Amino acid sequence: MKSREEVLERALTLYQSGFREAPEERIGVESELLLVKHDGSAGNLREFFRTFGTLLSDWEACYDEDGMLKGYAKNGVMVTFDAGTQLELILPPQRGLVELAREERKYTSLLVQVAQEAGMRILGLGIQPLAHPSPRLWNRTRRYDAYRQCLPGTVDVVTITASRQFHNDVPRTHAARVASAMNAAASLLPALAAASSVWIGRGDPKGRMAVREDCWFWFAEEDRISLPRWVDSLEQYLQWLLSLPLLFWQDRDSKYHVCRERIPCVDFLRDDRIFEELFESVLWLHEGCVWPPYRLRGRYGTGEMRSVCQQPKELGVAFEALTLGWTRNWEQLAAFAREFPWEFWKQVRKASIFRGLAGAVQCGTLPNAVIVRDLALEMVAIAMEGLQDAERSHLAPILDMLALAREASAQKCVRLAAQYGAKELIRQFSY
Repeated sequence: MKSREEVLERALTLYQSGFREAPEERIGVESELLLVKHDGSAGNLREFFRTFGTLLSDWEACYDEDGMLKGYAKNGVMVTFDAGTQLELILPPQRGLVELAREERKYTSLLVQVAQEAGMRILGLGIQPLAHPSPRLWNRTRRYDAYRQCLPGTVDVVTITASRQFHNDVPRTHAARVASAMNAAASLLPALAAASSVWIGRGDPKGRMAVREDCWFWFAEEDRISLPRWVDSLEQYLQWLLSLPLLFWQDRDSKYHVCRERIPCVDFLRDDRIFEELFESVLWLHEGCVWPPYRLRGRYGTGEMRSVCQQPKELGVAFEALTLGWTRNWEQLAAFAREFPWEFWKQVRKASIFRGLAGAVQCGTLPNAVIVRDLALEMVAIAMEGLQDAERSHLAPILDMLALAREASAQKCVRLAAQYGAKELIRQFSY
């Protein structure tokens, strides 16, 4: 039986080797896209991929370990699916934001054409307006079956939601401090239209609302979805990561095993056989099963901003620009974030989810509550300083929203659904 110190030391060695000292800047995106029928109900992934394979015969079909079709690939671009009825567009790392935006527009347009040919639409929202969460919407893969077994029933909400994840290289020496600063900054993203509040439930007399970013609080403990404190080193980051319960693990035969007992990952890895034979497999799977707004991926040496819901196309690129600017200018971002206690940023996140830019948070060191819009103005300015002239133009939708007090897309979703119902919502937010 290994000690906790031995487990931490080995994990730290892996993380230090994963992050490079001075990496070349590479940025990538995973964009989940809600596939819907013309009435807004859940789309048919099988029909979409059948049409895709017919129209685009030069793309290579990809299969999982059970021989099930999981998507198509070409030149490093992957079109696949996530847990529910979302398409997922995965772009290879690019050298700059301008190149990434161009590639994203190109391939998103291609997917829109395929969806139209298949009699469906792609919807720029974080939650489908007319689909109820259902186990039947989950794709029957081994990994997703494991998720469903180890998380409560409310995890089925994932079947009707979509987000986008932005990845970029982070230098080893300050990866943990970047993660802390980015988690503070990410508290504002729901207010900047990242969390799509939309009407769900056909004919629901109560007009229920669901906010995608709030869904994480329904089925995971807070420490799993929020970095609990500021961390200054990879060692501190790993202490938090390894303290969280392991959800499931994979053996040498690729079989998933659900952890029925809530055992911390660090204690699971202490077992001599696991330590010697499966250490990396368990660690890399575990790091993908924690969901703070921003997380480190030691396996790839990158940071991942993951709290942005799918949006109208121009807003998606704007959030990528925002994340890139913050990463480059992380020291100024960190200095601003540390003017407030860590608990303050956790409250900002909740205020952003439920009150948007009008949200207000009391900070014990200040006489008056801090308005979310004022924080956003400060932190968007910090991001702008980290961007080049050609990149700053992508921030225009966010800057206009703040300067002109324009309606955020999440607010627009609520208004359209209340006034006109799902039909108008789908019309205005379809790609």
